[in-house]
Amino acid sequence: MEEALIAFLLADSGLTALVGTRVSYAVNQQGAPLPRVTILPVSRVPGYADDGEAGLTEARLQIDIYASSLAAAREIAAAVFARLSAVSAVISGVDFQTIELLDEDASFEALTDGDQPYRVRQDYLIWHNA
Repeated sequence: MEEALIAFLLADSGLTALVGTRVSYAVNQQGAPLPRVTILPVSRVPGYADDGEAGLTEARLQIDIYASSLAAAREIAAAVFARLSAVSAVISGVDFQTIELLDEDASFEALTDGDQPYRVRQDYLIWHNA
């Protein structure tokens, strides 16, 4: 599912104009050029109906946007939101029922490699069929 989302994000010319191809899975590659986007899975549980599993999965993802300024991080976050919000589509074989933004905040990071980027963190709830 994460790979499908990365491909979907990278297919957006507005987002790639801002970050290039620097959208990665699970690992914030400290020292990598800014700006960059990291997708981190938080949880994944099956959806249930009265007779058992309903065939849907509820996933929660954290998307971190790193940039050299807060304005740039917020601009990229807006592009990510515009691409993902309320998506209902089959993407790379994954049937996304809905994608909802749950939370967003901003911070300043002091990383161990000396990098000090701004970060916007977005939490998404995603319902999908694999």
